Amino acid sequence: MDELRAWGVERVFGLPGDDMLALAALRREGIELVLMRSQRAAVFAAAAQSLVTQAPAVAVVGRGPAAAAALPAVLEAAAQGARLLLLAGGAPIGGAHPHTFQYVPQLDLLRPVCRIASRPETAGETAFRVGQALLVIDGPAGGVAYVEIADPGLEALSSTPRQAQVRLQNGAVSGSLHAPELVRRARRPLVVIGGGCRRLPRGAIERWARESGAGILTTASGRGIVSEADERFLGLSGLYAPADIGALMRRADLIIALGTRLEETATFGWPAATPVVHVDLDPVSAVLNRPGVFVQADVAHVLTWAEVFSSEPGWAEEIAQVRASARTWAAGVRSENVVAETVGCAVESLPPGSVICQENGLMDIWSYLHPVTIVPDGVEVVAPSELTTLGAGCVGALGARYPAQERGGIVLAIVGDGAFGSVADDIEHAPASGSGVVILVLDNGGFGWLEQQNRVVNGESGVFVSVGGRGHEGAVSSAASRDTGEAVARAIAEVAPGEIRVVRIDCAIEAGPPLT
Repeated sequence: MDELRAWGVERVFGLPGDDMLALAALRREGIELVLMRSQRAAVFAAAAQSLVTQAPAVAVVGRGPAAAAALPAVLEAAAQGARLLLLAGGAPIGGAHPHTFQYVPQLDLLRPVCRIASRPETAGETAFRVGQALLVIDGPAGGVAYVEIADPGLEALSSTPRQAQVRLQNGAVSGSLHAPELVRRARRPLVVIGGGCRRLPRGAIERWARESGAGILTTASGRGIVSEADERFLGLSGLYAPADIGALMRRADLIIALGTRLEETATFGWPAATPVVHVDLDPVSAVLNRPGVFVQADVAHVLTWAEVFSSEPGWAEEIAQVRASARTWAAGVRSENVVAETVGCAVESLPPGSVICQENGLMDIWSYLHPVTIVPDGVEVVAPSELTTLGAGCVGALGARYPAQERGGIVLAIVGDGAFGSVADDIEHAPASGSGVVILVLDNGGFGWLEQQNRVVNGESGVFVSVGGRGHEGAVSSAASRDTGEAVARAIAEVAPGEIRVVRIDCAIEAGPPLT
């Protein structure tokens, strides 16, 4: 109800659940409850208000059969294009199962007809989800949002402190976009580039960073958008960042996130108190549980903000020091770890117009760690989503080879043997068309990431891997050694159009990156 009040909601239509908690909360905030005789009527009434005002309207109902009874009206509201937020009670935390009184799989029922639907697990998340839902339905597309709030029971909702209110700067997709005050005050800014920036002109982000004084990081899906040779490029954000990036982020007074959903891996290690200006066209992507501002706009409009920055003189030097430190670290790693050296050599040998397709196992994580690997200018990167679906990058190379051929490059897929084994039949029977494809298989005899985690957690070895590689017809196979990087570089130079060349490197679990 705090969140509704912050959004200016004055009235809610509904038939609350019999615990009366919703009624008490509404009264406490001074929000009017228009009491209806049925859940369906409450949704119909809220939808009509929204259609007239073109602003979000709210309905509240109880749990279980009450939420199910609202479904026909939700269908109508969605078809009408109403901006409707439906709040419903739900089974207690830990009690969402058929043995619970009045249990209905509400989320499963309502999610297919809503633009966004969620069931928060804590009080802090509830405020975030309600704010996110209102942000989504207040956008140009409108729609219905659903938030299921668990009833008190087996585990009471924790009293997580509510984050600072996040302001929406709406839809200036054409014309000028004024920089938020947070940007004007920033003296030590960092910018994080996501996949939503892919259509920006090449070099635009680098020029913007030089003018603004910001250091540049990317998400995994944003890699390849900016030149990794640029003096302000610092590598990947979050889980894959070099160690010294953490200290720099703690010194930053603003993070500007452009065109990214800010998945967990991208924000890993971010200071909780550092404000974030998050710019994205899709409000579903909004991260509202951090202090700062969400700006609903095309990321291209942010390029006009550089003129309002005034970075402090020493910030550029701090960025340069972190870059130098990261390169010293990477050189040491590559001199000691032949798998890291192999991956680095492979990536650096790619001609312009090429595409790197990544997986997300143990060994292939080396391809994420800048500057162990430095993506050459003119090379695209296809990284898996946060779902990290096994085999997506490996077999994705079969599709990436067609644009790579048009651009005069090849495709390099950097994969583990587990991912390769899941799609080996597709690779073996692929037609000979498109550019050449080199698949670098880092073979530790199984699922290396699971093996590493099992060793850390349970102290067991040999559960998820076997000894040695399994081999593959037509593959160039060798144990990891000092010449493997050169061997992969030769394969990249020699692969013919339409050819798929598999280079398998046998490597030990211990050669993986130091991630836990």
